[in-house]
Amino acid sequence: MDALYKKLLERQQYRFIGEHSAVKVCGWTKTVVKGKGGCYKQKFYGIQSHQCAQMSPAVNFCNHDCVFCWRERNNSSFGKIDDPVEVANGVAEAQVKLLAGFGGHPNADLQKFAESRQIKHVAISLNGETFAYPKIGGRDIGLSENRRTHHRIP
Repeated sequence: MDALYKKLLERQQYRFIGEHSAVKVCGWTKTVVKGKGGCYKQKFYGIQSHQCAQMSPAVNFCNHDCVFCWRERNNSSFGKIDDPVEVANGVAEAQVKLLAGFGGHPNADLQKFAESRQIKHVAISLNGETFAYPKIGGRDIGLSENRRTHHRIP
C-alpha cells in the first residue's frame, strides 16, 4: 500500500490492522458514547451504535471515481494480503484504542462507554471496495456483519 496514502488515513484517525485493513470510529458511535442518539441500524435493526465497529479490508483500492465521494482515492496494489483471522481479531482491539479518550469526556455516558468495549457488530463499509479484498466472506467471526459494496466486482 502507498505509504503516503496510509499516513493520510492515519491522520484522519484510521487505525490499521495489517497492510490494507483499517478501523475508524463511526460518528454515530461517538455520539452514543457522548450520551446522544444512534444511527438507523439502531432504530430499525436494534444494533447498538456504540457496540458497532466500522472497518474496511481494502482501504487501498476503489474501482470507482464517484463525483460525490469525499474520500481521496488511491488504487495501490494489495501486495501482502492481510490474514482474515488477524483482521477479525484486530477490529475490536483497534476500536477500543480509538475510543479510549471518550471515558473522560464531560458528556460521556460511562455505561455506554464501558459497553463500547464489547463489539457486537461490524459495518464493513469504510473507504475502498469491500469485495476487492480477495479473502472476504466465509469466516464466522462471531459478530453480525453489514457489508457495503459498489456491486461492480463479481
